[in-house]
Amino acid sequence: ELKDVIEADKTCDLIVFGQHGAGLNTPDLLAFGKHRKSIWVQWWFDLLMTNIGPPLVEQPLYKQWSSTLRAMDLVFVKERGMLAEYKANGIKARWLDQGIPSWIAPAHYDDAPQFDILMFGTASKAYKSRCADVHALAAAGAKVRWIGRPGSAVPRIAGVDMAPWVPVKDLHKEIANAKVVLSVDFRHDLDGYWSDRLWLAMASGAAVLRRSSPGLPVLPIEVYRDSDNLVPVACSLLTNEGRLTDLRLRAADFALGTQTYEHRAAELIEMVQAEGMI
Repeated sequence: ELKDVIEADKTCDLIVFGQHGAGLNTPDLLAFGKHRKSIWVQWWFDLLMTNIGPPLVEQPLYKQWSSTLRAMDLVFVKERGMLAEYKANGIKARWLDQGIPSWIAPAHYDDAPQFDILMFGTASKAYKSRCADVHALAAAGAKVRWIGRPGSAVPRIAGVDMAPWVPVKDLHKEIANAKVVLSVDFRHDLDGYWSDRLWLAMASGAAVLRRSSPGLPVLPIEVYRDSDNLVPVACSLLTNEGRLTDLRLRAADFALGTQTYEHRAAELIEMVQAEGMI
C-alpha cells in the first residue's frame, strides 16, 4: 500500500518496485514520488515488449505503465537489445534477468521416467513456437506431458498429456517423471530475453532442451535452432543416457550457484551503486 511506501521512504535509501504497478494506485504513487527522498527502481521480471514488430511506444504494457516507468530512477528490464529504445523514450533502463528461489528442490530420478518430454508453462495458441515444437515432438512419437497454467486455452495436440499447473515447490516431482524438459518462451527474437522457466528447470536438475535465443550464455543444456531441427536434436539427446546424466548433474550447480534471487539482489545493488545513486 502507499502508506508502506511513504513509511519506507523515511528510512530506506532504495525502494524496489515490482513490475506493472506493483499493486499501487498510480496517480497517488506518482504524486508522492515528487517529494520522495529515496531512490526508486522498478524490476520487470517479464516482457514489456509482448508484441512482435511494433516499437516500444506502441506496446500495450508500455502505454499502460509509461508514466510509472518515467518516474523511476532506474528500470530493470528483460529486453537487453532494446535499451537504446528505452533511453530514447526518457527511461533509464538496465538489463537484469529474473531469478529463482534458492530453495528449489532437486528431482530424483529413482524410477524410469514415464515421459520423454516435459513442458511447463502457459498452454495457449498465443505461444505459437511452443505449440509448434510440442506438436513436432508428439508427431515424431515422443511421449510429452504439458503442465499448463490454470484458465489457459489449452491447444489440442494429439499425443500430448495435458495436466494442470503445479506449485513451484512441487515442480521437481514432475521433472523427475520426464527424461527432458523443453524450454520454449513467448518470444525468441529479443537479445537477453528468456523466461525464468529455464532456471527453474535447471535448478531442479533437469536435462533441458532449449530453443535458441539471442544472447543466451553458454549453459549445461542442449540448444536447438527451431522446429525444423528440433526432432533430430531431441532424438539424439533422448537416446544418450550419458549426456542426460551429465546435463542433470551440472544444471543445478550452475543455476543455484549463479541465478538465485540472492544473486540478483546483489547485481541490482551493484548497478544502482555504479550509477552513483547510493
